[in-house]
Amino acid sequence: MSAVRPNDLARALRGFFTDYLARVRGASPHTVQSYRDSVVLLLRFVSVQEKRAVSQLDLVHLTPQRVLDFL
Repeated sequence: MSAVRPNDLARALRGFFTDYLARVRGASPHTVQSYRDSVVLLLRFVSVQEKRAVSQLDLVHLTPQRVLDFL
């Protein structure tokens, strides 16, 4: 079995949560959890709209219009 490599979206989200929020911004664990929960909701919304599993989403699926529709 081969390991699945993370796509651009997965790498960007990991960097945002582990590097930017935690290290650069010094966000509290509660803030990181709040952001995480919001991103999960966004990804689930886009997943339904695109008729794809969340794991199949990539940056191209997060268009400005999709984010506005979510909001």
